[in-house]
Amino acid sequence: GRAIRMNARTGYLVAALFLLALFAFLGVQSSLAAAGADLTTGQRAVVMLQWWYVVLAVLAMAGLLARHAGTRLVLFAWAAIFVTRNALVPVYRDGKGLGLAVAGGAVGLAIALGILYLGFRALEPKDGPT
Repeated sequence: GRAIRMNARTGYLVAALFLLALFAFLGVQSSLAAAGADLTTGQRAVVMLQWWYVVLAVLAMAGLLARHAGTRLVLFAWAAIFVTRNALVPVYRDGKGLGLAVAGGAVGLAIALGILYLGFRALEPKDGPT
């Protein structure tokens, strides 16, 4: 009973932390790759969104580790920026059309929902959902 639930919660936590760290790393890498380039306003907006979701990912990881009550709000904010950035990249960075923006947003949404699920499960009380 209880030991299995605690181990499952730990698994959710580790998975959420890993994915948040991975996407934060990729966001930093992508932003640094754009540094020094002559960027359009849209491209600068994408880079700014990347930095924001990196900051929110770090805050979310700290909140998950501390089991802080406000972590769910941070995760929602991270997810919103992550999805928005994924929708904008095909248009502003790659010069593609609206169809790929929708596809990019859908992929971002699927990833964000997975991370929200893992994060929220990791934040559940030891006794399970209330």
